[in-house]
Amino acid sequence: MTINPSTRTKRRGFGLAEVAVSAILLMVALVLVAQIVIGLAAERKAAEQRQRAFQEAANVMERVTSRTWDELTPEYAKGITLAVPTSSALRGGSVDVAIAPASGEPPAKKIAVEVRWRDRTGGPEAPVRLVSWVYHQGATKP
Repeated sequence: MTINPSTRTKRRGFGLAEVAVSAILLMVALVLVAQIVIGLAAERKAAEQRQRAFQEAANVMERVTSRTWDELTPEYAKGITLAVPTSSALRGGSVDVAIAPASGEPPAKKIAVEVRWRDRTGGPEAPVRLVSWVYHQGATKP
């Protein structure tokens, strides 16, 4: 008895080559998704650090501007440091406060707050800067 080729049942399912190609494509897709997720996590952390730095600069500015006119001196500014939680959250974080007399009338003092830190590779991030002017309330007009 001969078997007619037309009566053979057709093979169903996947062969080894198709399964291997599918597995490779799936692995490539998973690697790409993992890289995207890792990149997004790094960007999210950088955004959180920038927001923390801005909040710290705003807090320092509020503390400084709440002082009396006579307390606003460069010596006072030198003693200001980052809050402990911010210092631990910002790698290599520091705050610089500059208080200088502003020219013109009425008498004023310019206050500049700058928060700096380093990114995950150790390079410097763009600093956060805030500037404000405090005017002497007891000043008399000439």
